[in-house]
Amino acid sequence: MAERTLHATPATARGRLMALRWAGAWFPALLPAAPGSRCRGTLLKAMLTPAELGLLDRYEGCEYRRVKIPVRSGKAGSRLVQAYLWCAPLPAAALPILDGDFLAWVTRTGRERFEGTAGPG
Repeated sequence: MAERTLHATPATARGRLMALRWAGAWFPALLPAAPGSRCRGTLLKAMLTPAELGLLDRYEGCEYRRVKIPVRSGKAGSRLVQAYLWCAPLPAAALPILDGDFLAWVTRTGRERFEGTAGPG
């Protein structure tokens, strides 16, 4: 998808993050917002066809559901974007990311970030 990405910018959204482990590494799961909760991440603007979105949906698997959520991004302010929310039961070993920043959590804890081509779904 990197070749289809037109722009990437830091952004925040309401929600809470959990870290889930698979294949010896960790990946984030965005859950619906709890009061006062915010997550930090990267907003990507990508040119994807409906078929490519379908492939991305299959990659994310049945544990995630693509929905529209409001995000805030720099000078652009607030806008509605598509994101994947975790919709499956959380594994017992799921860890909360209290500051809402997965990459900072990985760095702070020394855990390995999942970068494979196929996830648990």
